[in-house]
Amino acid sequence: MSIKNYVDELSRLQAEIKQNNIRNKGLRKRSQELEANISDYLRSKDQNGLKYNGQAIIMENTEKRPAKPRKDKQEDIKLLLQTLGVEDPEKAYHQLQEVQKGTPVSHQKLTIRSLPK
Repeated sequence: MSIKNYVDELSRLQAEIKQNNIRNKGLRKRSQELEANISDYLRSKDQNGLKYNGQAIIMENTEKRPAKPRKDKQEDIKLLLQTLGVEDPEKAYHQLQEVQKGTPVSHQKLTIRSLPK
């Protein structure tokens, strides 16, 4: 296979991936709407669930923790380190961040840009 065929196939695959992502976004949105409608129905009938077509559809209450903004998380960690008696919480925070990161590994990345005509 020649390099032209590789580049053409790569372009086609990237375009198809983009189309799939757009389609999946719509499907996820519709799925959320349907789940909301089913939940509304169950609440209106004052039921926790129902059986339909060999499936059990159950409404459960769960806790969800939204992610904190980076700035708030950083401040909270520094405050915790300070209350634990760490002398320099700023330095300890940066060391903590470095420890969490893996060792860097070199790899090659292929970048494709359209040229101006």
